[in-house]
Amino acid sequence: MLVVVGAHTLGSNEPYKKRLWLKRSVMHPRYDYSRPRSRRYDIALLKLRTPIEFNDGVKPICVDGHEFPPGTSCYVTGWGYTKG
Repeated sequence: MLVVVGAHTLGSNEPYKKRLWLKRSVMHPRYDYSRPRSRRYDIALLKLRTPIEFNDGVKPICVDGHEFPPGTSCYVTGWGYTKG
């Protein structure tokens, strides 16, 4: 499965858009798309095969007001279009 970073408009060719291979994903055990009430658990952890290269079009998000120094290993949250 692929993860796309640097895309701001679906279907367009953008200069910072990059596809990265997913190594592993962990879905919340109580998430079930077919049950609307379970959507509050719509969260997953993603581990990529290669690191994301940050630039002017791809930047880390702020997690609860904390900043992490360069080189810190962590999972990042996000949102967007998905397909299986």
